[in-house]
Amino acid sequence: MEVFDVDSHLREWENDVKFCVMVGKMREKFNKYWGDFMNLNMYTYFALILDPYIKMQSVRNGIEILMSYDQKPEIMNDEFDCMVDDKKGLNEKAFGDLYAQYKAREGERSRIPSKKLVNEVAPSQSKAVNDFLFGREGGSYKVATELEKYLNEPREELHPGFDILLWWKLNGPRFPTLAKTTKDILAL
Repeated sequence: MEVFDVDSHLREWENDVKFCVMVGKMREKFNKYWGDFMNLNMYTYFALILDPYIKMQSVRNGIEILMSYDQKPEIMNDEFDCMVDDKKGLNEKAFGDLYAQYKAREGERSRIPSKKLVNEVAPSQSKAVNDFLFGREGGSYKVATELEKYLNEPREELHPGFDILLWWKLNGPRFPTLAKTTKDILAL
């Protein structure tokens, strides 16, 4: 989030005669690491997704802000929304793939999401119990993965002193694979 704040200040000060030379050098350095969102390291996006008060919802907002600075006004329409959604989709897929790799390392199922047919009767479950639990119509239900559970939970409230490492330490037992992923990504 601080990156957006720095970018905002640089944009504000670029046109100020007193600061334009200094800001030009700062902008050059900033752009080297953060300026081109299309070439921004995916792990930067992953770190945002793993931040419990940002998650995936704010990643789209950030992508939209970064893209809007460089777009011509005539592109700011449905085409622009498609570009933003495409970039967000690439991030989601890449993060899902990373999550799957971590799950595979643990020896658990690595594909997301997993599905089970409702009308299949488990060996220890009678047809009557299956009908009671899931109805006679049959169909399927989706088993939520750890990643889906994390992303679907409400975001944490933003407050001073929030400690992401402490949050993951306390919530690691609920999300063990994501906690391991977070540990590795935040160490970068």
